Amino acid sequence: MVDSLNNKTVYHKEELFLSHKSKISGVERISAVEKYLRGEDSLNHLAILLGVYPSNIRQWIQTYQSIGPNGLLNVSKNISYSETGVIL
Repeated sequence: MVDSLNNKTVYHKEELFLSHKSKISGVERISAVEKYLRGEDSLNHLAILLGVYPSNIRQWIQTYQSIGPNGLLNVSKNISYSETGVIL
């Protein structure tokens, strides 16, 4: 809801409740971090839009700044093995 006096978005308590959302893709993480770093959006607003805690976004920012955007891309943690035991 937009506050007509201040022309700012105002969130009601019900809107701030974080529901369970599927994992955020690496591309979405990079986009959110870059918007924040460019000053285009606030950390709290991005957290609400993505359905995550602000601390998650702070961690993404730290990762982005220390190892770059590739550090935010989703990587499978499951290792696949062939029938001969070679890691694929």
